[in-house]
Amino acid sequence: MLARTLTTIAILSTVSTALAQVETYTYAEINGRPLELDFRRPTTAGGPAPLIVWIHGGGWSGGVRNFPGFSRAFLDDGYAFATIDYRLTSQADLWGGASVTWPAQIHDCKAAIRWLRAHADDLNIDPCAIITWGSSAGGHLSAVMGTSNNHPFLEGTVGEFDRTPSTVQLAVDYYGPTDLLFMDMDVTDPPGSTIEHDDVRSPESRLLGSDDHGISIGEIREHLGDPTEPWITLTRLARTAAPAQLARDVVSNVPMFIAHGQQDTSVPYNQSVRLLQALTAVGTEASLLPVPDAGHGLPRSVADEVKLWLDAKRPTLGCVCAADIDGDGALTVFDFLEFQNLFATGNPAADFDGDGALTLFDFLAFQSAFDAGC
Repeated sequence: MLARTLTTIAILSTVSTALAQVETYTYAEINGRPLELDFRRPTTAGGPAPLIVWIHGGGWSGGVRNFPGFSRAFLDDGYAFATIDYRLTSQADLWGGASVTWPAQIHDCKAAIRWLRAHADDLNIDPCAIITWGSSAGGHLSAVMGTSNNHPFLEGTVGEFDRTPSTVQLAVDYYGPTDLLFMDMDVTDPPGSTIEHDDVRSPESRLLGSDDHGISIGEIREHLGDPTEPWITLTRLARTAAPAQLARDVVSNVPMFIAHGQQDTSVPYNQSVRLLQALTAVGTEASLLPVPDAGHGLPRSVADEVKLWLDAKRPTLGCVCAADIDGDGALTVFDFLEFQNLFATGNPAADFDGDGALTLFDFLAFQSAFDAGC
């Protein structure tokens, strides 16, 4: 129960506002330093609320957790809102030697989701209706969340709830990078770029560890296909930080709303086009809202469009628990035994990959569904 947890981790601050009470929690600790989140309940009482998790921007090196100004409209309409810390590339000396480069940031985001889901009853949120939303670097992290459900490398072991799923149901990306290796190549003139993305000191290069190894994003791209180290490792790392690459694994994708200003000189608009194309190519529902006169920032009216999209999706949200074959609401060894029985007797219900035949791939698909949890 959350109340018992708070006796050990404590509410660090509680601030009353005209909006809603802010509850601040430690969702994990890294070498004794807390990672925190702020949480607001809907302004009207009701059943378990869908939860929006806002991820701040700042080039992965700056920024602080915050509630965006448009959050009130969502709180007033029955959504809960959270905003989270994550490790920044500028904080190398603050985490007791723990990494502050990729995939540290997404490990922290997934740990926050696990904590929130583990405390769903106490927070009165729907564990099957969790939405990530962020801008710029936060948009990138939200897009990664929406293209990496159950991705083993990106899951991490941060926090105490490693057996709780970090899956999300929807994602919103405001002008986030989507394929770091190609940001410079996606710049058009106009509007041009205020950032030399290929430089060793660019935010993207630093995210992939250039402060440690001195290798830039541009150099990694120049060595694509090089079968030697460090290029193999760095290329693989860059691709795990690219939602436009992760989207190729359709089973880890969720529906996504993308918005981007066409005059953006920090993150090229074409980065969002890349993500849209990658998602739609594998049949994942996605939409891109171009904002012709906007730069690296969007008007409030775009949040209204997001709200319409989320409101339309809201009735469809829910946990899919295909591996709960015995229907008891929990995944146990009995579900394995029942699946084996269905398979052995040729029952079509064992066709987990949907190809019309019972093969080894059905066992793999069942295992994936079981690991996804309920």
